Amino acid sequence: MIPFFRKIRKKMADDNRPLKYARYAIGEIVLVVIGILIALQINTWNEDRKNRIYEKEYLIRLIEDLDHDQNDLSSVIISNSINLVLAEDALKKLGSDTSILSQGNASQLAHNAVTIKKKEVIFKDSLLSDHFELENFGQQLTMLTTARIFDLTQTTITDLISTGKIEVIRDKTLKKDIQNYYSSSLRQVGNEEDILTPHRRYLVSVFNDLGIPPRSKLSVSDVHDMIRNDQRLAMAIYNIYEANYTLLHINYARNKSIFRKIQKIKNEIKVALEKM
Repeated sequence: MIPFFRKIRKKMADDNRPLKYARYAIGEIVLVVIGILIALQINTWNEDRKNRIYEKEYLIRLIEDLDHDQNDLSSVIISNSINLVLAEDALKKLGSDTSILSQGNASQLAHNAVTIKKKEVIFKDSLLSDHFELENFGQQLTMLTTARIFDLTQTTITDLISTGKIEVIRDKTLKKDIQNYYSSSLRQVGNEEDILTPHRRYLVSVFNDLGIPPRSKLSVSDVHDMIRNDQRLAMAIYNIYEANYTLLHINYARNKSIFRKIQKIKNEIKVALEKM
């Protein structure tokens, strides 16, 4: 295209030789400017096209990470529910007062999801359904030390931030919501660790002090004989109950729980993908 214009310009310049040099110089400048503008436009178009590809790929990856988070959180929620119900049941078996336990929405959700029938623990919710045999009281006590916390998936968001690709997400509201979700969830994970770990460690230390071995097969009467009037075991179980109650409230029971935040972000991303 440019050589064609140059031929026309050269012929026009040759017709008026006194102005030939000026016309030729101006023409060269115009052609260079046109070439630069075309190159810039093509480069901008290519960059925009690549960014749209990146945007779609990253949003799909974020959905996958959020699906993983939701599945992991569902496991944590059922773990919190099981430990809450087992802790309350253990206190009743020890003859401790359970009326002082928190009995709000989180407790109701836990009891809706988990039931103990004789020696069978049955747990279910919208995502999980299963059961296991509770062979003895020692197993029940041991389970109270195995509660886990939410493991946030950060692969895609870390990649987005470290490479600066977070800017390819055009929807400013969505981008802000994604960043807020991960920043708040990171803080929450740290809080969960602080809530649960000290009480779990204290329960283990009480087991050691009372001579209750890990994964023991002790019966309720065996434990009664071991603790006699020592209230430390009951206090440790109270603490475990309250910790699981708090985590269940944070993760699932309240309106701004992590579970609901995940679902909200997933819905926003799906809407953005549908518009592409």
